[in-house]
Amino acid sequence: MNRIRLTLAAALLTLSALPALAQTTASAGTTTQTAQATQTSPLQLVLNDYLVTSVRGVGGRVTERLNPDATRARPGDVIQYEVSAKNTSQRTLQHARPVLAVPAGTVFVASAGGSQNVTTEYSFDGGKTFGAAPLFKTVVVNGTSQRVQVQPSEYTNVRWTVARLAPGEAYKMVLRVRVR
Repeated sequence: MNRIRLTLAAALLTLSALPALAQTTASAGTTTQTAQATQTSPLQLVLNDYLVTSVRGVGGRVTERLNPDATRARPGDVIQYEVSAKNTSQRTLQHARPVLAVPAGTVFVASAGGSQNVTTEYSFDGGKTFGAAPLFKTVVVNGTSQRVQVQPSEYTNVRWTVARLAPGEAYKMVLRVRVR
């Protein structure tokens, strides 16, 4: 699990379309990371991770529980990463784009943008290009180029574009991965 934790601390949580680049920093002994841009950046990013577990309640109904200690994750477990983006400036931000890498040792499961104001795009090439799902790539089979759909398990990065973020407004975006 330490490998996933270290990878997360070094995960590519970046910010485009703003004057400053975001940098990810981690506190020792905690699974909460804060991505803080230089002082000129109007967007505050906070990254939290949770171990997703299923709990059987009264009447046999199964519900999910988000446990804040994802360090206990084992192969097959699902981890949920939540990226909170908040506009700390006095002006409306346009097209803020937080990007989160799928950590090594995990595979993409799902993502959510949290609002109609947020567009979600995916990359399968380490964040060089992004597009809306489904993604396609060209492969050569028996000497012939074929266009095939990229499987979600091949996604390497998720980018959320927040069209408008008013002063003081915040959004939460979610990425779920399964531990290999």
